[in-house]
Amino acid sequence: MARFVRDAAVPGATPAAQRAILVRERANDVSALVQTDPIAVQQRFWSDWNTTTREKTLNRISLDQRKFVLDWLKRQGRTDLKMIEVGCGAGWLCSDLTPFGALTATDFCAEVLERAQARLPQVNFVAGDFMELDFGEAQYDVVICLEVLAHVADQPAFMARLARLLRPGGVLMLATQNAPVLQRWNKVPPPKPGNLRTWVDRHQLRALLEPQFEVDEISSLTPLANQGIMRLVNSEKLNRPIRLLFGDALERLKERAWLGWTLMTLARKPA
Repeated sequence: MARFVRDAAVPGATPAAQRAILVRERANDVSALVQTDPIAVQQRFWSDWNTTTREKTLNRISLDQRKFVLDWLKRQGRTDLKMIEVGCGAGWLCSDLTPFGALTATDFCAEVLERAQARLPQVNFVAGDFMELDFGEAQYDVVICLEVLAHVADQPAFMARLARLLRPGGVLMLATQNAPVLQRWNKVPPPKPGNLRTWVDRHQLRALLEPQFEVDEISSLTPLANQGIMRLVNSEKLNRPIRLLFGDALERLKERAWLGWTLMTLARKPA
């Protein structure tokens, strides 16, 4: 897979300047190289994917992301939050979010969201292209966005749009695929028409976040691999007896070593 961000440092530049250069170069490279399928093709792809996949089952990746989000929300001790989930898919997380406040949820796929609306009438589902929809500005306490960033053409513009939704001091919880883990340790089928794909590593993710947010945390979740030495390291046959003896200590160690499938972010809009 092509790398869209250059690694070379600019002599004499401050860390902040280096990050700004990184974001600009990334935007330029993405605009030149990323697949740009028409919105209708993207909508068709994600409608089919949600219908055949996410409406039927949740995998370990999604379950771990849900736990991270809900654990944070529970720690806030609030039931009056105004929240929006961007890229809600089939609405699989929405029922878990509603105890914490009022929820708007948006995605490409009108027919998928119609079914979600029938199941969850208390949620305000809005179908369409997120970059074109009007949700107002500074309206939300929390933005949740899981595994969407890699599938948008202009990532800096997308991040700025998320920031505009938040009130000062509002929180973004964002999950995205961890590029080195997927590229080195997992054999992933090539994208189909309508499936834009630009994975990032943790440094690239931070560079995208910092122009808009104060980053509280970036961590990795869910060590998974289907090729190379990490396939053995993550195998259930090896890990089952280790869990019996040591609990989840080995999983947490692999996550701290950035071997998780997911990069999970907790960031705040400056007050």
